[in-house]
Amino acid sequence: MNPVRCSVPAMRAPIGDFDDARPAPECLDLLVAPVADAVRAWSGDVPAR
Repeated sequence: MNPVRCSVPAMRAPIGDFDDARPAPECLDLLVAPVADAVRAWSGDVPAR
């Protein structure tokens, strides 16, 4: 699987550093269908980003 590149600033995370990062709702077309559906349906207190 090839990593997805976008023009978003780098992000530090506990599991490592990412060259590019963006909120999941902005890249639904890049996610597998079940994950994209879960993000679309998310209604929790914490935003899906």
